[in-house]
Amino acid sequence: MDLFDSGINVTAAKERFMNNEEIFKRYLFQFPFDIDIQQGIECIGKNDLEGAFTHMHKFKSRSGNLAIYKVHEIASEIVDELRVDKCPSEKKTSRLKNEYDKVCNVIRQVEKDGEKLF
Repeated sequence: MDLFDSGINVTAAKERFMNNEEIFKRYLFQFPFDIDIQQGIECIGKNDLEGAFTHMHKFKSRSGNLAIYKVHEIASEIVDELRVDKCPSEKKTSRLKNEYDKVCNVIRQVEKDGEKLF
């Protein structure tokens, strides 16, 4: 399975986690259970931009730390908009959710298969 095409930059993660695959996997396998993405999107739907910023910023940071670059890129765009009190479009939040769902499916498969990453 090519994780880079799936949105995970394993080379960057390996460096960031100092070649400790066990710790990386521990955090990676928690990513599908992240609540900040859902809460952030709910806040956007309620036009609660302050709450959305808080949740989306945490989610953006988490995806960046794990080198989940496709999700991180879209989350960064959303956080940048929220930072200037601009409500992100439904199209952008849908793109984020779709990319998140795709990468979570890959993560679950990696966990199920016990695949070696580093």
